[in-house]
Amino acid sequence: MTDTCCRGREMIGQSAWLPTPIDHDPARYGDDCAEFYDHLYPTPDRHLIACLRRFAGDGPALELGLATGRVAIPLARSGVSMHGIEASAAMRERFAARADAERVQVITGDFAGDCLGRHYPLIFALVSTLSLLPSRALQRACLQNVARHLRDDGAFVYESQDGHADAAGDEPMRQVHQLQFGAQAQRYAVTTLPLPISMLDEMAAAAGLQLAERWRDWRGSPVDGGATRHISIYRLAARTDMLTSACCPPQTSEVCASMPDMDQRTHMTLSHRPATESDVPFLLALRVQSMGPHLAAAGIDATEADYLVRVRYRLDCAEVLLRDGVPVGLLKVVREATTWTVMQIQFLPEVQGQGLGARVLRQVIADARRAGVALFLSVLKANPAKALYERLGFVVVGETEEEFEMRLADAG
Repeated sequence: MTDTCCRGREMIGQSAWLPTPIDHDPARYGDDCAEFYDHLYPTPDRHLIACLRRFAGDGPALELGLATGRVAIPLARSGVSMHGIEASAAMRERFAARADAERVQVITGDFAGDCLGRHYPLIFALVSTLSLLPSRALQRACLQNVARHLRDDGAFVYESQDGHADAAGDEPMRQVHQLQFGAQAQRYAVTTLPLPISMLDEMAAAAGLQLAERWRDWRGSPVDGGATRHISIYRLAARTDMLTSACCPPQTSEVCASMPDMDQRTHMTLSHRPATESDVPFLLALRVQSMGPHLAAAGIDATEADYLVRVRYRLDCAEVLLRDGVPVGLLKVVREATTWTVMQIQFLPEVQGQGLGARVLRQVIADARRAGVALFLSVLKANPAKALYERLGFVVVGETEEEFEMRLADAG
């Protein structure tokens, strides 16, 4: 790949491409180059800002790979409500030191698969960001994640500088540069998997994204045969059930509640929606079927009225879990400023033992860690789920006659 983005600096040496093993650390790129990133990518072209501004409207817009905010902050100054996702602590530190950084909402995470927070009218990624994902599976997952988080009328704008990479293989490569910034020399190594335009289009289509336009520059000039930069604008094709139900709920709500999108064992979509009063009969039957045997084993004689009290308690925090659109479970998490409590995770007996509970809880754990809050739950002493909670990092911090109180060891 030709490193055409590094204007304003002299390349004094360059290694050959070297194969590298697949080892995805989403923070590595940013941690390695944050110190001199703004030398690699100088002030953005005004046409770039104007173009993204038109797609974003009033926003919010989301940048995949916020870096030091070289694009997000000018967009925010222009009036766009800006969000950006960034895994690198070093990049976020550089970003935070910039003037007007407070105008941008930062998501700490991996854009290849983490929840992006809501549905957006514009999601964009610049300078071949997807090529920093070291496998085709991760590149596909990223495009699927984009499709899940686009508004129905939204656009995904992607800038590729992979040039004529149509012969690219499927193995990531590591390239080492010796760079010169004035009197300062800097060694710069980067691992990439170039993403040919033809393959990008195929992956996008598989994710439900349809190519709407393609340019060779931010002025909207038509692509010609010699173009090494491509700016692609994708829109959502007709949404499938998987796309509407994964991660973000249907777009009656802007807020994403971070649910996993696929049960890998059965290849069925796992989704969620807020519980309502009309769900109470299902939730009551679910509690009787899922909790009745454990309560009986604990010597607790619960009546239907007792079950109903538990179902209605904090119903505002309850989410119905669906598999292929059919209700199969419940997640109830009470989220406070510094503490989250998992009140209930329940599944119908016919879908238990398929790993669904572990997937849901892992996502809650990931969200709690990103939010920097303590995470608690309690479990009946007769419930074998305690072993799962311990494997996921929970430790016993208290107990009653009937229950263990547990806390996630490394959160909050």
